Amino acid sequence: MKSLKFALIVLTLLPFITACDDNDQLPRDTINSPNGLIIDLEWTTGGSATQALDEVDLDLLLTSGVDLVDESESADFERVRIENFYRDGSYILSITYFDGISNVDFSVFLRGTSSTSNIVVESSFSGNEQGLTIDYLEIVKSGTTYTINLL
Repeated sequence: MKSLKFALIVLTLLPFITACDDNDQLPRDTINSPNGLIIDLEWTTGGSATQALDEVDLDLLLTSGVDLVDESESADFERVRIENFYRDGSYILSITYFDGISNVDFSVFLRGTSSTSNIVVESSFSGNEQGLTIDYLEIVKSGTTYTINLL
């Protein structure tokens, strides 16, 4: 009886196991863009976009080693860029819960400047994490290819 239950479980999960194997052959979080990379940060506190912007301020910071590459300075949702003429190498995208006391869910959208396809990465801060900065993503630029790694 136990082997019959095991067989049923394996047969039920087989399509999911196969789907995971197929995904291993796809390119991993890579964007090809000859004109650079745009990185947008948006968030929600559970209501409208206006409410989210009133309740919480998140900031983006892009560094390469000890060098500041770009930082968001907006009263709206945030944006930074890696220009196509920047040197090849590793860039770190940091997110700061600058101001607020609400729990906040955020999404980081990465796309080439001439592309409509996005890579979207999502996470959250709790309301008691005001002032916290996290190194969130590593972006490796190699020519016109940008590889995104979650830290």
